[in-house]
Amino acid sequence: MDNDASWPAPLLQDRGQAGRPKSLGVRVHGDAGEAEFVLYAGGWADVLVLHPGIDELASEYVELNDVEEFGSVLDRIVGLLV
Repeated sequence: MDNDASWPAPLLQDRGQAGRPKSLGVRVHGDAGEAEFVLYAGGWADVLVLHPGIDELASEYVELNDVEEFGSVLDRIVGLLV
């Protein structure tokens, strides 16, 4: 999303369309499932995990003190998908 867009801000597929990015989405696929991460400029991330054969999504909200903490969230969740 673009921080400068009026509400409701459209979700953009091309990061280059955002003049001032508000969020960044990442999708990761592995043998044990897939996960979607959304990192927000406000200092939090939303995580959704789907495992094959399980109909329910697991979700997590993570507050971050700095962007480096997002790396450990990625590592932890991706480790569940391998």
